[in-house]
Amino acid sequence: MDFDLDGGVPELETGAVLALLHAKGESLQELLGFHDALRERCFRVRPPAAAARPVVLATRRGTRDQPNLTPLLALLLARFGVPVLIHGTLAGEAPLTCRS
Repeated sequence: MDFDLDGGVPELETGAVLALLHAKGESLQELLGFHDALRERCFRVRPPAAAARPVVLATRRGTRDQPNLTPLLALLLARFGVPVLIHGTLAGEAPLTCRS
């Protein structure tokens, strides 16, 4: 995956590889390898010393058969003073988004 993380593969080919990985499912070894490759390229954010650590909630994977409880969870955490970041799209790309 190094070649892709460094921009060495066109978007169409990257999309094809990611679609195939999604269809077959990721193995533990693949996830760990991606983690190692990504760690070398990412900026590490240090959490606040005295405050609660932020919680990141992903909204990109969902189902229409179950209620979307992500916004409710985010509101409850915020009510208790926990910073929340909701990561995902507002519409269109996923089966379920925070906007739906």
